[in-house]
Amino acid sequence: SRSFRASRGNRSNSSNSSNSSSEMEEAEPIANTLSMRMQVVNVNWEQLRQGSQEHLLTKFLEEVKEGIALTVGTCSNVTINPDNVTVWLESGSATLHATIHPPERADLGALRSRIASNADKVAEGVLASLEMMHKEDINQFKTGSLSVVGVEVAVATDLPPKASTTMAP
Repeated sequence: SRSFRASRGNRSNSSNSSNSSSEMEEAEPIANTLSMRMQVVNVNWEQLRQGSQEHLLTKFLEEVKEGIALTVGTCSNVTINPDNVTVWLESGSATLHATIHPPERADLGALRSRIASNADKVAEGVLASLEMMHKEDINQFKTGSLSVVGVEVAVATDLPPKASTTMAP
């Protein structure tokens, strides 16, 4: 299984780095960030994950990133640029994850509340951004009318710890 990521432009794992592959390990929560997850339905994920389709997956993730940045900024009155958002596709599933790196002055709790109360608008914004892709590109992976569902947001410190693989004695 592979995990795909569209990264912040100024981070070392950036898609602009010398390794342009969008295959990355899932990141641990980062302090002073917000974590989001959502699903985009009616997507042929197997088709989109094929190595030969990596350019489409990269475009797809970039559109999700832009949709999140624009919508979150509008809902919260906090400027969020696409470079402040990292997006990745959970390996083996249809779940998209995003990390939002808000400005240092932002109140994370208040920002999380604003985003959570506007989850439908975030979904609409991501969908509108995805619909900006060329029809020929979208038609290669969509299986019906696209929709975004299950938008959730948390302050990174509020996230439950990852399940441990260590067995108790």
